[in-house]
Amino acid sequence: MQFFNPNQLYVTFNSHLLQTDAVIGRRYTLISSDQTAEKFLYIGLTYAHDQITEKRDAVLAEWCMEAGICTLFVKVYLGDENRKAVMQQEYRVRSKLPLALEAILYGDRAFLMRHQYLYCAFIKVCFESSYSEYNREEHWGAPMDYILLTSLGRSLPLL
Repeated sequence: MQFFNPNQLYVTFNSHLLQTDAVIGRRYTLISSDQTAEKFLYIGLTYAHDQITEKRDAVLAEWCMEAGICTLFVKVYLGDENRKAVMQQEYRVRSKLPLALEAILYGDRAFLMRHQYLYCAFIKVCFESSYSEYNREEHWGAPMDYILLTSLGRSLPLL
């Protein structure tokens, strides 16, 4: 089982965004390197599409309002390969998604401390593929679930 290592997370804020500003429309681009296990988190009002390559896994997330409730909406693209390859990619993504959520929330912890009501917000994950059977939305708990994962047994303080 893999654990989140904060020493392998590199965070970059868009120059127009302060660490604690903007809830709605705040966007995250998390890119992971399979070779080095390093994670690069870009936080801004737009996604860092220029940083995404085929050799790196990317997770996109955004704070938005849905039915009057603040939600962290996460987008994961599952590719256009054959169905078997997409199924294998989905399995791999699902196993790494908790780690990605931990990285996003840890990387933006100053923002979460300022907006503590977001600890209980919903996390909704949207899987996207050219194959309709892989397109779906799922609830993945709340930010507090992933913040607790980071702090348990790893000598990291709770936010």
